[in-house]
Amino acid sequence: AGPDSSVLSKLTGLENMADGSFALEGEIGLFDGGYQLHQLAVRVAETRVTIDGRIGAGPAPADTRLHIEGQGESLAFFQNHLPDIPLPEIPFEITGGLSFDETGLSLDRLEIGTETMRLSVHGFFAGEESTAATELELTLNGDDLEQSGAAMAAAGVEGIPNLPDKAFSVTGRLGIDETGYLLRGVEAHLGTGRLTVDGRLGPFPDLLGTDLTLHGDGPDASLFTSLTGGEIPVAPFQLRGRVERPDANFLFNDFFMRLGEYRVVLDGTLGEPPTLAGTDLDFRA
Repeated sequence: AGPDSSVLSKLTGLENMADGSFALEGEIGLFDGGYQLHQLAVRVAETRVTIDGRIGAGPAPADTRLHIEGQGESLAFFQNHLPDIPLPEIPFEITGGLSFDETGLSLDRLEIGTETMRLSVHGFFAGEESTAATELELTLNGDDLEQSGAAMAAAGVEGIPNLPDKAFSVTGRLGIDETGYLLRGVEAHLGTGRLTVDGRLGPFPDLLGTDLTLHGDGPDASLFTSLTGGEIPVAPFQLRGRVERPDANFLFNDFFMRLGEYRVVLDGTLGEPPTLAGTDLDFRA
């Protein structure tokens, strides 16, 4: 135990450890310059984690395989390890397995729960210099999207609108490579509304290379008012079809939308905003 967690960081080779006092209790053995851990209880500041497994040798430990269970007062404890993802200062629980080597990070049913939502991740997250692609199975759910949005806004995420106070969930598989994001069997629920997405989402901000097939329905389209920025009436909705962006234009293939008593089908090309030059749409209502 001690008052400065940097001592623990030097001992283990794990960088960017949060500041605070620390304590260790459990079994630690040595192998090939690394560490074998058995029921190692670790406390850093107000975060407590029990670890089983091994940490490989080196300043960036390879051949590391760990199972962890723990909880803490602030999810922002991990901010140093995830500098590009704003994390809220809310209590959390964590359980699951992880391993990493020179190619990236593998997650084995890693679950993180907070007061407002729960995330489960399984798969491989490629490192910056890896030639492999990221492949993840994701499940995210919560009882109140409004509270979850408020927590992320407090963490510094900008542009979050006023979200509905409805239960939500997202499940599916996500692949990431240099061409964008591959979505397979992604299903999202908000209240009683449902949307499924399959295909490829091109890289932001222009979304070039996008090719998505969508299906959605629900009894109340107004739930999505805050997400679209426009006023949507309380009415049943449906949508289905395919949308692509192979170049500056958007292509619609038998894209059907219904809102209450109104129906529209789009086929053809929508030109690049704002001029919409090159538009050639077959519009049926």
